[in-house]
Amino acid sequence: MTIDVQTFVSDILGALRGALSEGWSKISAFAEKQAKMLAQQGALIAQSRLAATLSEDDDLFDFFVQQLKDLTTNFARSVATMTLLTIEQAWNALVGVVWGTVNKALSAGRLAGLPLPTLTLGAG
Repeated sequence: MTIDVQTFVSDILGALRGALSEGWSKISAFAEKQAKMLAQQGALIAQSRLAATLSEDDDLFDFFVQQLKDLTTNFARSVATMTLLTIEQAWNALVGVVWGTVNKALSAGRLAGLPLPTLTLGAG
């Protein structure tokens, strides 16, 4: 069996497009909701400080600022985790197409297929 390279390329890109599109729609919906809530809380803190509601109570002001910082950190961590899951989905889609196509061709020639690689994040 010969591999049609153009079809192979199209299959790879299609799998990648599908995995990234699904992942991005999940991340973007979550990010939009969280961004609105952070913006509203930040605006309320600033308005309360300017309106003198929080200008006399530094401890309460510091509490709300720390809370905003913690929520922002959690938001960033959540987006990072969702991004890693999207990377994993993209990896699985790519490996499925690439190894699937190569192994199908090898199998047609009665040769052993390539073992599926595992995803390793980081250098190397």
